[in-house]
Formats: sequence, structure tokens, C-alpha cells
Amino acid sequence: DLLPEGARVLDHGCGSGRPTAEQLTQAGLEVTGVDESERMLELARERAPDAKFVRQDLRDFDGLGEVDAVASFFALLMLPRSDIAVTLRGLHRLLPTGGPLALSMVEGDLDWVEIPFLGTPIHVSAYPAEQLSEVVQQAGFDVVDLDSVDVETEPGRSEQQLFLRALAR
Repeated sequence: DLLPEGARVLDHGCGSGRPTAEQLTQAGLEVTGVDESERMLELARERAPDAKFVRQDLRDFDGLGEVDAVASFFALLMLPRSDIAVTLRGLHRLLPTGGPLALSMVEGDLDWVEIPFLGTPIHVSAYPAEQLSEVVQQAGFDVVDLDSVDVETEPGRSEQQLFLRALAR
């Protein structure tokens, strides 16, 4: 609702394109999705054919140009904390003053810890809600709101997921 039709949105860590790239293109926005996995990008191209998808490291912003908004859903948790802070500053540089950032992460106090996910070991980082808000603010954003939702991710396993909205200063 904050963006006019045709606004440029970066889907940072777009994965398979579902649901973010699909919903944003259906809303008439110009979407560029970035992900490191070619297989995820193949799926995203099928699901959101009107979007542009780029295989690129999440910490690399070369060639992306300016955008009107950034969505980064569960992408930053795949980085060490030191890279999260740097990446947020990079996302900030892509946005105009007042440009919105929507991001989500899992709540926790982890820095690059191996955990099982759907039967596969992965490394993740997480912040307590208040600390995530501070890291985002230190990267040049004003936090508008931060919600925590309890989600069952696998049978018998739940987690607190954080959904944060901020505006670039």
C-alpha cells in the first residue's frame, strides 16, 4: 500500500519466488529477485515470470541500482551476524529516504550456529527482537513496527518469527 504501481522492489533472498515475488508482481510492482541458488531462481522464474531474477550473493549489490523498497524475508538469517549488519547497510544504500524495508527473521540469540532444518544441517544467525531492532536502526533505518509470531515449522517444533517494517533515514 505504500508503493505506487510500477515501483521497483528488491526481493532480497527471493528463494522460489513464492509468495513474495508472485504477490508483488501481481500488485503491479517491478520486482528484482536476488538469490544464490540457481535452482531456486529457476522456480522463481516459473512462478513470477514478470519479475527479473539475478543469481548473486546476498551481500553483493553490484548492478542492482536504486529501488523504491526492499523485502528480505528469512534471508539474513543465513548469514553470520557481522555480515548481517554490513548487508543491512548495503540495502539502505539502495533506498531513497523514506524507502520501506520489510524483513523477517527467526528470533533467537545465535551467531552462525549449525541447526537441523527439514533433515539437513544449516548454519543460521538470529537476534532477540530488541537487538534486531537496534541492528536495523544502526544501519540507517527507523523501525516502524516489529511483531513476533509463534509458528510451528515442523511437527513438534515451533519458533518465534520476527516481522519488522522500517523506513530508510
